Amino acid sequence: MEKQKICLVAGDSHSSGSEIDGTEDSAYNRSMSFGNQLGSLIGAEKIINIAVGGSANTGISRAIMRWFKDHYDPNLMKVFVCVGWTENVRLEVPALAQAMDYYRSNTTSDWFDYSVHSFYRVNLGWEGLQPEEKEVHKYFHKFIVEQTHFIEIMTIKNVLELQYFLKMHDIDYVMCNTMHMFTLPDRHLDIYSDFLDKNRYFNWDNNEESFFWKYRNAGYGNSKAKYWHHNEEPHRLQAERLYKFIGEKSCF
Repeated sequence: MEKQKICLVAGDSHSSGSEIDGTEDSAYNRSMSFGNQLGSLIGAEKIINIAVGGSANTGISRAIMRWFKDHYDPNLMKVFVCVGWTENVRLEVPALAQAMDYYRSNTTSDWFDYSVHSFYRVNLGWEGLQPEEKEVHKYFHKFIVEQTHFIEIMTIKNVLELQYFLKMHDIDYVMCNTMHMFTLPDRHLDIYSDFLDKNRYFNWDNNEESFFWKYRNAGYGNSKAKYWHHNEEPHRLQAERLYKFIGEKSCF
């Protein structure tokens, strides 16, 4: 039996195509996202976009691993994964007193990892809503600002975790950055970057080439967007860049 060719797309709001049409989440946005367009370019028969707006990198990698745990059948599927890492200054902190609800703003996701509801997602610029959440954010905002160097080390280890998971299961993939990731040069990051598969990680060390900043600095705008997201054209261009990068390395 011939295996179904699947492209799994994961990341934050940039990978979900947020605000392409002016709304935070829609089926159209996801269909026009760079990951979905890459899936079409490589000939995927089915594209599954599980990107979730506001995600931290820990949540992105966990969602991918949980999707494989729940849905992957190596006898029936040939899966290619497109990972769009978000900015490194986002954290997930265990929520002890309450369950969060991030699904309500990501209802068109092709699959949703509900484990994210067990965490406070700490992003700079967001104070939270509930009392405990606000206290957690206040503490970790200070930590993020004062310990960015430490967080970057955590982030590169998170990337390696997913890299080794995908290679362990013989899964083809490409990674890229949608926002700022690593501040280089850095002797501590060098300890870990030696192990990155740079043939699978597009411009891992160049923040100017990250999806958002690449096209923002090139003058692209989106009059429909409220929260710094691109429209269709940058997504098309990013998909083409990734397609050229993976070349014959693609499993399809």
